[in-house]
Amino acid sequence: MRSIAKSLILLWAIFITIFSFYSCVDEPLIEPLKRPYSVVRFVNLSSNLNSLQIKIFEGSEIVKTISNLQQGSSTDYSDFLSGKHKFIIVSGTDTVYNKDIEFSSYERITVVFAGWADTSKELNTFAPFKFEENEVYVSAAPTSGTSNFYLINASTGTPTLDALKFELLGQRKLAADTIHKNFVHVGKFEYGNVYSYPNHTLGNYLFHFRESGKAVSKIFYPADSLFNSKAGKRYYIYLYGAPDNLKVLMDEKDPLPIRSK
Repeated sequence: MRSIAKSLILLWAIFITIFSFYSCVDEPLIEPLKRPYSVVRFVNLSSNLNSLQIKIFEGSEIVKTISNLQQGSSTDYSDFLSGKHKFIIVSGTDTVYNKDIEFSSYERITVVFAGWADTSKELNTFAPFKFEENEVYVSAAPTSGTSNFYLINASTGTPTLDALKFELLGQRKLAADTIHKNFVHVGKFEYGNVYSYPNHTLGNYLFHFRESGKAVSKIFYPADSLFNSKAGKRYYIYLYGAPDNLKVLMDEKDPLPIRSK
């Protein structure tokens, strides 16, 4: 009996020793999976809504609220998980948008809200469109001593007026004289079109927005002079508004830094 008891005690001691040894060994840490993200900003270019209140959801949770996005203005960039997000947009007491918008992974994205908002589905043209501006891990900066241009048409019709068809002409003033050089001409500049022109020489610029087939500009920017581009900047020039109340927004931005996945 004593030998059996001693054997049991010895086995128990061995078990305790082994257990203690393995319980002290650190288990490898498993890093949580990284969710893809997107970098997004928003622009209010609606024809008849002075202010937008925007709620953005991930699932059932509100992850961002923009309380007062004025017509003709843009937000800063914000990070969102990539994928579909529900948007509820209110202006005054009216819900003008209640749908999903999808963000592509690792993209810099601008979402433009444009068109004529109306409670009648047949008359309503208010809707978003978006454009992507390279992946977050790619440089968005112009080359040294130049600037980038983005030209965007967000102009739509109204219940009583059809949307106009435009052509776009961009000019740069040549040094030491008043002669202008055409650096861009787009024959069909339609709603939702986005044209990018990277790495342009610094100088004084003028943009004409003409009805197709007509020689006289419907609207041009700047209205009273030329604007002088700056090195390292990105210029977003939006045509928006109703056909009888066209406007231009010029949005000057610094390029975002390069980021990792």
